[in-house]
Amino acid sequence: MMEERTVILSLEELSPILNSLLEQGQTITLQVTGTSMMPLWMHRRDQVVLEHCQEGSLKNGDIVLYRRENGQYVLHRIIKLYDRQMSLCGDAQSKLEKNVSTNAVIARVVKICRKGKWFSCDHRGYLLYVYLWGIMRPVRGKVLGIAGRIRSLKKSRK
Repeated sequence: MMEERTVILSLEELSPILNSLLEQGQTITLQVTGTSMMPLWMHRRDQVVLEHCQEGSLKNGDIVLYRRENGQYVLHRIIKLYDRQMSLCGDAQSKLEKNVSTNAVIARVVKICRKGKWFSCDHRGYLLYVYLWGIMRPVRGKVLGIAGRIRSLKKSRK
C-alpha cells in the first residue's frame, strides 16, 4: 500500500499550474491563509473557489487573487475600478491599496466555504455583508477590536 504524503507548495511554486488550469476553464479551491479578510473567513479554517476572469468582467466588491509588484499573492476585495486600475482592501483593513493594475489579477473568488458551509458570491446574505461591511470601512478597526475584546471576555469566563 502506498503511503499518502502531503506536499506543501507556495503559490509562487503553484503559479504556472494554477494559471494553466484557470485558462482551461477549471476552478481551483484554495485554503485561506492570513487574516486580512477577517471576519469573512479565518486563517486555515475556510476555503475559496477561484475561476479565471475575462478582461473587463471585474466589478466593485469582487474578491480577487492578484500578484503584487513584490511577487506576493493576495486575496483582497476590489473597492473601486478605474482606467484599468483598481483600489483593493482586505475586509479586516481600512487602508486602500491604490493604483493596482487589473493585469495583476489572476482569478476571482466565486464561492466561499466558511465554517464548513459553502455559498456563492451571488448569495443575498453575502451581498448584504459586502454592502454593510463596505460602508463600515472607516470604523472597521474599532469594530473588530471590540469584537475581539468580547471574545476574550467570553473565553476568560469559561
